[in-house]
Amino acid sequence: MASAKKQDNQYKLFAQEYIKDLNATRAAIAAGYSEKTATMQGSRLLTHDKVKQLIQENMSKREERTEITADNVLKDIHIAREIALGIKPHKMIIKDNIGDGMTEHVEQELHKTDLTAFVKLTELQMKHLGMFIEKQEVTHMGHITMLPHKDEDN
Repeated sequence: MASAKKQDNQYKLFAQEYIKDLNATRAAIAAGYSEKTATMQGSRLLTHDKVKQLIQENMSKREERTEITADNVLKDIHIAREIALGIKPHKMIIKDNIGDGMTEHVEQELHKTDLTAFVKLTELQMKHLGMFIEKQEVTHMGHITMLPHKDEDN
């Protein structure tokens, strides 16, 4: 019985760690799996029904806490596109710290020059939500031959 409880705790910890950066190997190590088998365990855990449910629950809780949802990110991308194309200016309310714990809200027009930071922030949000795939894992069964790269100039 203690073994099942330990495994449930590992599943919970894996799910909590996984949503931080969507790195299954790192999450498996953090959940107490061996570094030698972490890649395999992480991959296996991502297909386990209970773990998938825990990950989804944790992601939903995070969405509620942060109010960052896929819909919000897509709206931000749409706004960035309109600004970049000069379709319409966009005004943002910025919270400004004026000292002594006081803040004021300042309306500021977002210009094309401000767009680089806005797009980078949106990209980071997309990665965090799993909407942006930076790398993809591919499994291949069989033989692979590595050939040297030929330089076309030589």
